[in-house]
Amino acid sequence: MSRGTAAEATREPEAEEPGRIIDVNIMGTVAVLEWARTLAKLPRFIYVSSGAVYKHHGPDRPGEPLPEDGYVMPRRLYGISKLASELISERYGDLFGLSTASVRLSSVYGTMDRVTPSRNFRHVPNRIAHLAAAGVKRVRVNSFAAVGDYIHAEDVAGAIVALLRAPALRYGAYNIAAGVTASVGELIAWAAEKAPGFHGEIVAANAADILQDASLMDGMWGAYDISRIHAETGWKPRPVRDALHAYMDWIKSQPS
Repeated sequence: MSRGTAAEATREPEAEEPGRIIDVNIMGTVAVLEWARTLAKLPRFIYVSSGAVYKHHGPDRPGEPLPEDGYVMPRRLYGISKLASELISERYGDLFGLSTASVRLSSVYGTMDRVTPSRNFRHVPNRIAHLAAAGVKRVRVNSFAAVGDYIHAEDVAGAIVALLRAPALRYGAYNIAAGVTASVGELIAWAAEKAPGFHGEIVAANAADILQDASLMDGMWGAYDISRIHAETGWKPRPVRDALHAYMDWIKSQPS
């Protein structure tokens, strides 16, 4: 993930309001499930989880995308509460006859992507797209090699709709992701295709506009396996380059 500058990266929302994170993610899920079980004709309940439930490393065979089975071991309150909510959703399904499934999202960017009181970062495609669309010519980064599995919010929405419309689901959890990693260098190069003259410059971490840890290459930070949802619904995301270009077009179409 990108937490902006080195100064911004020092803020830890979990240390500021740990109880609120747990309450919102777990009891908020319970509140929605309590409402959902009163709806006699509700066909399916999809819980929006996160790749934060995964380990920082895996799979065991390097280079493979991360599957839904195994490698689940969240270490932060956000991921811990997301995994708990997945299990709670599944149990509600068993208790009350609901069709339920959870979707684990990789790094999502796109429409409505913004900093909020509980989310103090924007993913790399967001930052690069906004800088390039605003006419900035240079983005300072600490690494061109750092990667992420970045997916546009519109592709995520299409995947969730596909799961809602599926006649039946075989699994309790599905990855929603691009299924491949993109590096900071690649994202900058793709942005430059839409904004000629835009380029990146390597600088020290304390001077970077985008600060990424290039050692985070696998596990929750790497590519996610999306073969499960594709096999069941036929869904697949747009190529990362195409989605980034569409996002830049959307940014330019909005009032300042």
